[in-house]
Amino acid sequence: MLTIATIVDSLGGEISGDATTNIHRVGSLAFAQAGAISFFMDTKYSSALAQTQASAVVLTPQHANLTALPKILTDNPYAYFAKISALLNPVILPAVGIHASAIIGEGSSIDPSASIGCHAVIGDRVRVAAGVIIGAGCVIEQDVIIAESTQLEPNVTVKHGTQIGKSCHLFSGCVIGNDGFGYAEDNGRWVKIPQVGRVVIGDYVDIGANTTIDRGAIDDTVIEEGVKLDNLIQIAHNCHIGAHTVIAGCVGIAGSAKIGKHCKIGGAAMILGHLSIADHVTISPGSMIMRSIRQSGTYTALMPFQEHETWLKTAANIRHLNQLTDKIKALEDAIHQLSPENVSNSMDIHEILDHLPHRYPFVLIDRVLSMEIGKEITALKNVTVNEPFFPGHFPYHPVMPGVLIVEAMAQAAAVLSFKTMDTKPNNDSVYYFAGIDSARFKKPVSPGDQIILNVKIDRILKGIWKYSGVATVDGVVVAEASMMCILKAIEKNN
Repeated sequence: MLTIATIVDSLGGEISGDATTNIHRVGSLAFAQAGAISFFMDTKYSSALAQTQASAVVLTPQHANLTALPKILTDNPYAYFAKISALLNPVILPAVGIHASAIIGEGSSIDPSASIGCHAVIGDRVRVAAGVIIGAGCVIEQDVIIAESTQLEPNVTVKHGTQIGKSCHLFSGCVIGNDGFGYAEDNGRWVKIPQVGRVVIGDYVDIGANTTIDRGAIDDTVIEEGVKLDNLIQIAHNCHIGAHTVIAGCVGIAGSAKIGKHCKIGGAAMILGHLSIADHVTISPGSMIMRSIRQSGTYTALMPFQEHETWLKTAANIRHLNQLTDKIKALEDAIHQLSPENVSNSMDIHEILDHLPHRYPFVLIDRVLSMEIGKEITALKNVTVNEPFFPGHFPYHPVMPGVLIVEAMAQAAAVLSFKTMDTKPNNDSVYYFAGIDSARFKKPVSPGDQIILNVKIDRILKGIWKYSGVATVDGVVVAEASMMCILKAIEKNN
């Protein structure tokens, strides 16, 4: 049993309230009973603090006014609480010495203060320092070095050549220094690559139950000082884990990954091989890290938690992200084209005739909807039953000739060109077709249809203009073509 006063004498801190309060155990705010001490760090637990049955509480000075209970004030209540728990629950150490059933190899050095449990197997040339505890059933292969005050729980396996620093704690079932997963393909068969590196573990490292750390293929696998590893972690060959990094359970780290110092890796995260993670990086649980992280910060890489049907829809949308991105880009371009600084006013038929050398019955655009000078034009053609070509072109099933759709696109291109050059048709020159390429006719155009003609300038080179045109009806492409034209002087007879 302790009192608040004896706790503070041992661990430091400031007492507020009755220093003689007896403390028998630790407990959470919600379940602590008389004689227990708890801790408080976050105001979201204020109601639990108000209702707790604990005899005392550890908290920060700024929270001191939240309870009338006897208290210990400290800047880090959680760490202080852990130290109190260690005082109240001291580790029961096994008897010093080597159990009669243990097997010790030749040339091994066991400090007299070490404890070797029953049925432990110690290989040749192993060095076990002062205060080391090796539990029952552990297997320590040849040439292993274990520094002072390190504890191996029962059934730990340490493979040959491994080095373990001082004051480490290896929990049951962990395997240190097993061969890494290394194979080379040779004519369709896999050839095992000898794993000749070691595992080197620094001081004050904890390794949870059933965690495995593979030896290096060539270079060593290194776990630096103060690293804390949870249960069921796989660390592959040649990895390097920086000092004071903490890794939660079920994490997998592939070969040759390098993790920085003071990192926090959430449970079930996966880190691909040959990546580098900077110092002070936090990785959210379940994340799949597929590229190196160069800057400190918190990173998450996983699908969001959702109700199943919603999740399925989200996953389906992700498959179409490229198409959605293209559509958004098209909409952005359309908005850009419609902005006042880029779009000229629409043109009615009178303005069109002012910029075309054509006249009835060969004017094939009725209105310009929008135009970005030097780039593109959108015009329309209302196709009526009174068009002069219908009586002779499939009169019983009237269809607009495809060449006239291309001509309509060419007339839109001519208007765009004249506006771009800031000129108008005259009696001295005219734009002539220089070529039509890749013309495709997708769907017939009939009386009553409204054709939207979109023509873009692809390039202007040495007086030759090249355009790409698309004609649509109700959003469906009916024709498309690439066109070239050239401005020619009109030859006049004397």
